Amino acid sequence: MAEKWFKRFELAANIAIIAAAVIVSVLFIRNYLNSNNNPLREIKPGTKISLNNTSWSPNTKTLILALKKDCKYCSESTPFYRRLEAIASESSNFKIIIAMPEDLSESKKYLEENKLAAVDVRQVSLTSINVVATPTLLLVDDKGEVITSWIGKLKTEKEEEVINSIKSEKVE
Repeated sequence: MAEKWFKRFELAANIAIIAAAVIVSVLFIRNYLNSNNNPLREIKPGTKISLNNTSWSPNTKTLILALKKDCKYCSESTPFYRRLEAIASESSNFKIIIAMPEDLSESKKYLEENKLAAVDVRQVSLTSINVVATPTLLLVDDKGEVITSWIGKLKTEKEEEVINSIKSEKVE
């Protein structure tokens, strides 16, 4: 009889250990994928960005919005992007470039559906500008070097950080 209880206890302990390992693994993977410190997604300040037919020098700062039409967070973030477009339209030394991997006609249709004016839209392989997740915002200086970047759907505080970085007179 004691042996029967021991086997039940051993089975229950094994199930508990497996369940705990699965939970810890899921939490670790989710934390790694959502982390802004993920080195696979981080675009380091000073990284040179090269876009065909782009002269960075006319603008003190350029914000590159790397988007994809099937990106849920890109679509959810469009009200913020409209705010950024309004800021760009009032500024003579700041502009926005929207970089999308889709064909230009598809990209423009997506932007129109989301009520984004998008004066400068480019078809770009996102990996060519070091972007592996969308949405990604890259603030670039007049030499085409990344000042700072933001990845994913931004919380209100991060949105304000983007706006303050754009409006700041100095290039960090």
